[in-house]
Order: sequence, then C-alpha cells, then structure tokens
Amino acid sequence: MKYTLYTGCMIPVTAPHYEVSAKKVCESLAIELEPLKAPCCGNPIKVVNASEAAKMALYILWLASERENCVMTLCSACTSSLLHAQKKVDKKFLDQLNVDAETIQNVRVKHFIKVLHEDIGLKTIEKNIKIPINAKAAVHYGCHFHRPSSLYTEDPEYPHSLDELAEICGAHSIEYRRKSMCCGSPLMGVDFDVSLKMTSKKLQDIKNAADFMVVTCPGCAFMFDGKQKSVESITGELNIPVLFYSQVLGLALGIPPEELGFSMNRVRVDSLLEKVLP
Repeated sequence: MKYTLYTGCMIPVTAPHYEVSAKKVCESLAIELEPLKAPCCGNPIKVVNASEAAKMALYILWLASERENCVMTLCSACTSSLLHAQKKVDKKFLDQLNVDAETIQNVRVKHFIKVLHEDIGLKTIEKNIKIPINAKAAVHYGCHFHRPSSLYTEDPEYPHSLDELAEICGAHSIEYRRKSMCCGSPLMGVDFDVSLKMTSKKLQDIKNAADFMVVTCPGCAFMFDGKQKSVESITGELNIPVLFYSQVLGLALGIPPEELGFSMNRVRVDSLLEKVLP
C-alpha cells in the first residue's frame, strides 16, 4: 500500500520521534510513504481567522490532489482541518488555484491510526507481532481524533480503535475516569494554569492504574509528556511514560528501541522497556 505522508508543522519541531517511529512501523508493515512537502494545515489560526485557516487546508489538499494516494496524517488536528475544508469549500480560492471542488473533495485523508485499523487491519498486524507488550496501557484519544461525528465514523463517545490496536500489541488497555477528556493543549495560549490542571487530572487518574499512556497526537504528547514535570508541581511526582502508538507497535513488531526515538521522550522510559522487552 502507498500513502502520501503529511506531517504538519508541529511534529517535525516537537515530536520528531513520532515521525521516526511511524516511518519505521510503516516500513515493517510494507506501507510505502511518499512525503508531501506542505505548510501548516491552518489549525493554529482557526480561532482567529477561520476562513484563512480553511484556505491553508485547501492549499494542502490541492497539493495532494496531484497524487493518487490517500493522504496519511499523523496529527489529529491536521486530519480535522483537512476534512473540515473538504466539507466547506471556498470556491473563489479554488479558482485561484485553478482546481474544482470535486477534485479537492475526492482527496482521501486518513489518520495513521485509521490506516492501521481500517486498511492494514488487526489480523495483519497480529501476524507480525514478535514481542507482546505485557503491560497496562491508558490510551488517550484526544479531541480531534473522532470528533465531530460529522467527519468520522467511529462513535465519538465510545471509541474503540486505539484500544484494540493497543491490545493487539499484547497490552491491556484499561478503562479510567475522564478517558475522553481533552488534554488541555488548546487552552495553553489562553489560560496556562487551567490547561495544566486538565492535564494533571488525567495523569492522576492513571497514575496507579497504568504502566504507560498511549497518544496519537503531538499536541497531547506535548502536554502529557512535555509538560509532565510542570504538572508535578500540582500533583507531586508522577513519572508516567507517554508513548506514541507508533512506538508501542514498533516495539511489538520487534524494531529495536533505539530506532523508535525513545531518547526524545521527555519522561524516561527505561523502566518500562526493561519490563516489556525480553
């Protein structure tokens, strides 16, 4: 299978280990990637200027329309921006690009997790598992991964894909309070203290119940992993490893940890790796 990879603007800067591990996983599962050189999706300015944000997303879709592949995104916010832009097309802007609305709306867009769950499939992944990850995982879906329901087919209140993907790796996906709650990232620029409190509540919920947290979005990782030390001023010591799903699957596929970017995780994962690796 071949996909056009769009990484967005945040991953290369704050989460290069996500991109590195995702590419390794794709290589292991015979998923061919063709990088798309494109700017920001527009999501960061959406609350300031929604129409300009939509144009930025449409521009990316225009670039992608020149290829026949499905666009694979790693960032949930990028996925949402592109799908939203397809729903509400700015025809005047498309005229400037010399492209019609139908062409833009025919561009297929899927998050990396959806590609694994729907296109590759659990059975295929299971056949390739070499090292079951025998540990308790607290999966975090985030806001944009399955909401709004007008853009996605998965139940926004009771999603299941990431739980199933974690368990196919051998992990036990736990249920916990506030599982569907936001990580706090969208509030960072508005009220830093409130955003940290939101992050702290989720981390406190899983502190004694899970061995690690699984995320699929760079914004969520920025809060749970990157800001965990700041959160500890509220909660006390947490020391909860936060892994991108690509890192979890990479381990289960037998990819060496040093090739999955663990040195870039802010919270050390040494004790977790000692527990799950033979």
